[in-house]
Amino acid sequence: MSEDQRKVYDSFKKIAFDTLNSGNSSATFQVLPYLTRLRQICITPSLFQENYKGESGKLKE
Repeated sequence: MSEDQRKVYDSFKKIAFDTLNSGNSSATFQVLPYLTRLRQICITPSLFQENYKGESGKLKE
């Protein structure tokens, strides 16, 4: 994973963690979408961010 990719991943991971630990019972239903999004970011953040210009660890863009 590139450094740019890691920054995007860590920031989204924090958002997901905060949402899931908010105590809101409906937040637990969002676990799978958050995991899916984190997996997409691992492939390339351009799947998640339209204007991503950094490097990807798996794809050459």
